[in-house]
Amino acid sequence: MYSSQIKGIVIKGEGMARGFKYPTANLEIDWTSLGWETGVYAGRARLAGVAYGAAVVIQKNLPKLEVHLLGYTGEDFYGKEVEVECICKVSEMEPLAGPELLDKIEEDMIKIKKFLSNSPNI
Repeated sequence: MYSSQIKGIVIKGEGMARGFKYPTANLEIDWTSLGWETGVYAGRARLAGVAYGAAVVIQKNLPKLEVHLLGYTGEDFYGKEVEVECICKVSEMEPLAGPELLDKIEEDMIKIKKFLSNSPNI
């Protein structure tokens, strides 16, 4: 059975997203219980009891799950547990780099923020 929510421990990643002004937390998770497909999602996340809107990136072929907490301004939280729920897939993964990748990230973030702002229970 797949879970609609998954918990994972934040591990060190490559640091690429930080350079695009959207730092992500890479989660070490149980991939056997992940029912979501590869893609970019609007979601929600919980860190230390605080709920956040979230951008979630899943790459099953690597495997890799990254989450950007909207509005989070605190310190790095390596080793902490984060709970994530994907709510709506906003786009597919594309093999992009440089300015094209930044443009896609910006477009995805606009979609995610719009979806979350129109969903008052999130």
